[in-house]
Amino acid sequence: MTVVVGCSAKGSPGVTTSFVALALTWPTDVVLVGADPAGDDFRAGILQASAPAQSGVLELALSMRRGGAALSSHVVALAAGERSVWVLPGVSDPSQSEAMASHWGDVLTAVSCCERDVLVDAGRLPAVGLGRELASHADVILLVLRPTLLGVDRAKPALSRLREQLGITGSPATIGLLCVGDSPYPPKEVAEALHAPLLGVLPHDPGSVDGIGGGQVPWRRPLVRAAASVAAKVKNPAYATAELAVG
Repeated sequence: MTVVVGCSAKGSPGVTTSFVALALTWPTDVVLVGADPAGDDFRAGILQASAPAQSGVLELALSMRRGGAALSSHVVALAAGERSVWVLPGVSDPSQSEAMASHWGDVLTAVSCCERDVLVDAGRLPAVGLGRELASHADVILLVLRPTLLGVDRAKPALSRLREQLGITGSPATIGLLCVGDSPYPPKEVAEALHAPLLGVLPHDPGSVDGIGGGQVPWRRPLVRAAASVAAKVKNPAYATAELAVG
């Protein structure tokens, strides 16, 4: 099982859209988890308000505390060809994020037993870094950014916080970059400037953003086609290890 956590430094570079595209094209069965402390984008986006009331991370955590239902009772399935994609929505109200802080261990324990890879949309990285449980469970942390001067400037302190946090927790996770777009600066130059491995590039594709946000899967759009290649590379540990040589 591989656990990939996605986050951004600031702004809206497209963590949620990117991770939905990665989940839909992931080479194996996968569960997509909402962990954005600012609130979930899956329910009103790709799921179009169709998620049952009992679905979501908080509902799963509370159920586990009561000795209740399994993970499969709290997820929503997406159609993705031969693969099975489960979506576990995040908190519906940002005020619930504080309550979730003490429950992430339970949620990740349940998710780790499902024999699927796990993609976690953690949204914007807080000033204190990722939550301890997310950081300790991650195999790969993808910092999502645009290859712009502003994107690079915002990414520098975020990478510093993540590296410091992983050093403190002793986590062996790989920290890498996922660039959305390839201009004005080439993503490889961005990776060299940030001294971080480039683990993927997705096109800036407003049509796919609108489609996914409206509950549609734009299979023929550039974003989803490119996501399949990125997913295969991030899934492959040998690729991630080799890319650590960047910078």
